[in-house]
Amino acid sequence: MNKTIEDAKLFDYDKFLIIILPIISLLLFIFVNEEIALLFGLVISSILVYELIIYNERFIYGFNGLRILSFPSLLLFSYTIFISIPSIFVITKTTNEIENMYFFSILSFYILFPIGLLTSKYLWDINIDKISKMYYMKIKKSEYDHIFYKLLIHLLILCFALLFLYLIRIKKIPLLEMIKNPKSYAYMWALREEAFKLLEVNIIEKYLYSWNRDLFYPLGIVGSLFLCILYKENKYKVLFIIFLVTGLINNAITTAKAPVAQIFLSLISFYFLKEGKIKFKYIVLGLLLIFAFPIVIYYFTTNPLLRNTETILNALFYRVFLAPADVLYQYYKIFPSMHEFLLGRSTKLFSWLFEDGTFNIANYVAKIWWRMPFTTGFANAIYLGSAWADFGLVGVIFFTLLLGFLTNLFQQKLLEASNYKKNVIYVMLVSGLVMNFTFSFISANYTVLIVSKGLFLCFIFVLLLIDFQKYYKAKIKI
Repeated sequence: MNKTIEDAKLFDYDKFLIIILPIISLLLFIFVNEEIALLFGLVISSILVYELIIYNERFIYGFNGLRILSFPSLLLFSYTIFISIPSIFVITKTTNEIENMYFFSILSFYILFPIGLLTSKYLWDINIDKISKMYYMKIKKSEYDHIFYKLLIHLLILCFALLFLYLIRIKKIPLLEMIKNPKSYAYMWALREEAFKLLEVNIIEKYLYSWNRDLFYPLGIVGSLFLCILYKENKYKVLFIIFLVTGLINNAITTAKAPVAQIFLSLISFYFLKEGKIKFKYIVLGLLLIFAFPIVIYYFTTNPLLRNTETILNALFYRVFLAPADVLYQYYKIFPSMHEFLLGRSTKLFSWLFEDGTFNIANYVAKIWWRMPFTTGFANAIYLGSAWADFGLVGVIFFTLLLGFLTNLFQQKLLEASNYKKNVIYVMLVSGLVMNFTFSFISANYTVLIVSKGLFLCFIFVLLLIDFQKYYKAKIKI
C-alpha cells in the first residue's frame, strides 16, 4: 500500500512555518531592538510570501522538500540561512545608502525564484503525488546497477589519470609542505594559490582538475557506496574504498578547505537519503567530519601568534555564516558608485562580445575590499553579486527568475531519469551535488556553478540516461 503525506501525518514544515513565523515576528518587535525587529520582520514576511506562492507544491519546492534533498529546497534553505538572515547583521553595521537596494534584492528572491520554478513546472511538470511516495522509500536496486558499476570503473580510471596528471603539473604539493613547514603560514597561502588558481595550464585542463575534485570523485564515492550497501559484494567494497581514499587525497592535496568537506557532506547526504532521518549523534559526528579539515587548515594558515581555539572558531564561524552576505554587500557598494556596471563582462557568457574580454570581478572586489591592490585572492559571491555588477536590478530580476526556471528543469529531468525512485541515479546525483546547491551556491556565480563545478555535465548525463532507458525498454519489448 502506497502511503501519502496525509496518511502518515508527517510533520508539515511549511504549514508550521506559516503559523509560527508571524508569532516570531511579533515577539521580535516586543523584545528586540526596533531596527533588527523590522529587518527580521521583512525577511519573515518574504518567506511567508514564498510559502503562499508554492503552497500546493511545498513538498518539492518548500522546506518539506529537504526530506528528499530536492534542489529547490536546498537552494531555499541555504539562501535563507547563509544570505537572508546574515544580511540583517551586515546592514546594521553599515551606513551606505546602497543598503536598501542590497536588502531589496535579497528579499526579491522569495518572489522571483518561485515564479521561475512554477513557470518551468508549467512546461516540465513534477508529479507531486509521486514525490510524496518518495518520502517513505528505501534506497532501491534497479536493472541499471550493473551498468553503473561499469561506468564507475571507467570514472575511477579517469579520476586516476587526472590525479596523476595534476601531480606532474604542480611543482610542490601544498599538503606535504604544510606538514613539513607548519609555521610558514604566509608561504602556505601563496603555495595554495599556485597549486590551483594560478596553475599555468590551459583552460580545458584546469576545468578537468576542477571537475575531478568537485564532481567526479564525490559522485564516484557515493555511487560506489550505494552499490556496496545494496549488494554487499567484495568488488563493490573495494571500489568504494579506492574511491574514498584516493578522493580524500585528491581533494586534500591543495589544502583548499571546501573539497574535503564536500566528500563528507555527500556521505552524510547519502546516509540521510538512505535512512530518511539522521540521529543527533550522527549530526554531531557529521559536523565534526565536515569542519575538521577546514579547522586544521585555518590553524596552519594562521599567524602562529594567533593560533588559539577562539580565533580559529571565530574565523570559521564568520566564513560559513557571515562572509557570504558580507561579500555580496561589497558588490553593491562598489558597483556602480566606484565602477560602472559591467554589462555582462563578469561572465564568459557575454564577455566575448567585448574587446577587453572577461572582467575578473571577484579579484577586483577583493582588491578594493581588502585594500590589497596586488592580491590574487577572490571575493566570491552568490550569483546576485555578478548579476548586480553586470546589469543592476534588471540583472537581479532576470537571473533569479532564470535560477528558478533551470532548477525546476534539472529537478524534473532527474526525477524522470530515476522514475521517482531512490535508485542509484537519484541517490548518486543528489548526494554528490548537495555541495553545489548549498555552500557552493552561496559563493559562486552562474558560470562557476554550471561550468567550473560541472552542473552542465550532470544535466547532459541525466538527459542521456533518459534516452538510454527509452532505448533499453524498447529493445526489451522487441
